Amino acid sequence: MILIADSGSSKTHWALASATEFYVEQSEGLNPFFTDHLKVKQAVEKVVGKRKVDAVYFYGAGCNSDEKKEIIRQGVCSALGSVELLVESDLLGAARAAYAHNKGWIVILGTGSSVAYYDGNELIRYKPSLGFVLGDEGSGAYIGKLFLKKLLYNELSDIIVNDFYAQYENTISDILTNIYSKPYPNRYIAQFATFVARYLNYAEIRELITLSFDDLIKTHIIPFNNNNKPVSFVGSVAFAFKEVLLEVAINYNLEVQTIVQNPIQKLAEYHLKALGKF
Repeated sequence: MILIADSGSSKTHWALASATEFYVEQSEGLNPFFTDHLKVKQAVEKVVGKRKVDAVYFYGAGCNSDEKKEIIRQGVCSALGSVELLVESDLLGAARAAYAHNKGWIVILGTGSSVAYYDGNELIRYKPSLGFVLGDEGSGAYIGKLFLKKLLYNELSDIIVNDFYAQYENTISDILTNIYSKPYPNRYIAQFATFVARYLNYAEIRELITLSFDDLIKTHIIPFNNNNKPVSFVGSVAFAFKEVLLEVAINYNLEVQTIVQNPIQKLAEYHLKALGKF
């Protein structure tokens, strides 16, 4: 049996798969910028239980350097001992799920965002991922940040403002404390994308979402997409706002191949095929 992980900053989807079995589990996000090897160990042990795992393929947000990958490796090896282990970025996992060995642009839109061109084997990054403070265009954190600015600057309709404070019971001070003084500010900000989605029929909210995706595409894809390759989007935010995302992509004459919430099943199929078990 193999274990596959698709890990973002907020949650991790796991698949335990073989030629005859397939199980999906979920745990908290295991971004090595915000977690340690002990939390990785605990998550793996809880997911695997007493099952025998021969290989682990971990694709995660933040897994872009040897230093950060080592945090994941230590956690997995502490939990399972000596197993075949691959640790790569969540973006490569999304690309393999969407394209296998074909070519195209891959975009993850969840708590954060990440973009690259996939040549069928490797990722080509034209711009770095700058995180939720400087970048993450199109992500839940980006949408949440745009929303909170309008909220706190009193630039939204009364019904949206009143509903927000009725649900969250936050003051301006509460919001700023969570952002600037508590752990995981990116998760905190990104959670408001769910609230925003309820008001998509309001012009001011639709404009906000459109701006978020417009910033993403014109910054990371349009300047480099000379061959008009297809684009695939993966993640909870891409899926939740797929109607607006498609509108923006069409405005830029982009061919959208797929928009999926979770690539874990396709990723499991990719590795089972590689092993000759699918």
